[in-house]
Amino acid sequence: MRRFLVACLALTAVVAASTQSFAAEPQMDAADNAVSYIDGIQNADGGFPGFSPSSSAGSTLDAVFALSAAGVDPKSVTNGGLGPDDYLATQAPAFSASSPGSAAKLVQGVLTMDLDETNFGSINPLAVMHSNYTPGTGAYGTDTFAQSQYILALDAAGLPIPPLAVTYLASLQLGNGSWEYCCGFGGDTNTTALAIRALTAGGVVPADPDIVAGIAFLMANQEADGGFPYLLSFGSEPNSTGFVTQALVAVGQNIDAGGPWDKGVGLTPQAFLLGSQDPTTGALEYFGNDDAFATYQGLPGLTLAAFPEQADVDGDGLLYAADNCATVANPAQANYDANFIDQTPPSTQDDLTWIMSDGRGDVCDLDADNDGIANGAEATGCNSSGSLSSTNRDTDGDRVIDGAECAIGTNPGSAASKPTPAQCAAHLSVSLPTDTDADGIRDATEFCGYMSSRTDSDTDGDGADDGCEVASFNVDTVVNPADMGLLATEMLRAALPSAKLANMDVNKDGVLNPADQGIVASLFVPC
Repeated sequence: MRRFLVACLALTAVVAASTQSFAAEPQMDAADNAVSYIDGIQNADGGFPGFSPSSSAGSTLDAVFALSAAGVDPKSVTNGGLGPDDYLATQAPAFSASSPGSAAKLVQGVLTMDLDETNFGSINPLAVMHSNYTPGTGAYGTDTFAQSQYILALDAAGLPIPPLAVTYLASLQLGNGSWEYCCGFGGDTNTTALAIRALTAGGVVPADPDIVAGIAFLMANQEADGGFPYLLSFGSEPNSTGFVTQALVAVGQNIDAGGPWDKGVGLTPQAFLLGSQDPTTGALEYFGNDDAFATYQGLPGLTLAAFPEQADVDGDGLLYAADNCATVANPAQANYDANFIDQTPPSTQDDLTWIMSDGRGDVCDLDADNDGIANGAEATGCNSSGSLSSTNRDTDGDRVIDGAECAIGTNPGSAASKPTPAQCAAHLSVSLPTDTDADGIRDATEFCGYMSSRTDSDTDGDGADDGCEVASFNVDTVVNPADMGLLATEMLRAALPSAKLANMDVNKDGVLNPADQGIVASLFVPC
């Protein structure tokens, strides 16, 4: 989920902290006033200004993060009916393509708004982000900001964080304990704070020498007024102070009066932020002037929310990072398609991943089973099927997704009414062998058997091509003889085809046979 940034670039970030302080009443009042200021500067297109009056995607994302940190659903802040989600949807393709850091920032923003990170603004933001990662080195993009944002975006999406990506980020630390934005710029407080958050998201503990050294650098750069500058001697400003405060809270530092970050007589980071606010407008000031960017960046420091997702926006008792429906109360956290474990006989080799999985809870997921039929339409069904299941993508168990049957004209409520592979291909107006995205699964199978994308090789944006995911029976997304062995064992396990595990029926034709073995073998090298 998200975060914002600092210094010349607007970036963002996030993680879940192990401990969290809570802002006192004066800080919460100040945060409310800052929210009112942000609300008042929203443009007619739903976006927010940054360094100029017009909206920009980067500044709008910063506003989204700030509103979320204050416990406000960003989508609820509108101008003429348009909100930041509407504006960002128009900017998503260009912004995501502009730089790796922007791609990761967009993913965080989409997740902060509780929207689909795999389908927003006519693109798959998660897939665009993944395309910038180099698995062999662990590098994402070309700078520390981008590297940190990638890790934070993965954490926000609930996806595995490659240990190599964390190791690579740690390797970028300079000898004085800081991190630099890029290549020879020299260490600064903002990049250091962002790197600390990202390392924390990657599982690095506060006592780790890298984080300890980073904290020491921040302490050495704190000004006498309790605030932080971008670089020592630049002068404290709320942008950097708010940003650094989030990192300090994330690793459990005591930033209260009397603690190690009190420069004397209560001169703490929060005290500096309070003193930076214009009491009339609610804006935080950048060297004496109301400033939108300073307000976006400083607001999370006022609320002492280590990250925006730590706010309990929907009041269900769950903080943002742990809430799979952050803006709709879902205390039970029901989420049918979190893993998409097959509804077939229990087995230690059942699949734990699915190419259509997502992290949205059922109450805020318009299509909880990802079968192409909205939850509200499942009760009506189609083609005389009667009511269909909203938590079973294949109601009749014939290994053809309900939505595909509805589209083709067969009955998704009756296994006797099942479209053939040829019918699936004909419905798509393609030949049976066509594999448009070259992911190892034919278009007809993607549509009828998985309801996955025929033009995006990584439908759920988790970094593994669809074919690699469905043919990796041991869930490591590497397809090799070990998976072939599991398939061979399953082919011999039960006499009836219907008793065999559906997840190993890669081509979804209803049987496990050499055709499935052939697909698995063909994926050895690509995966």
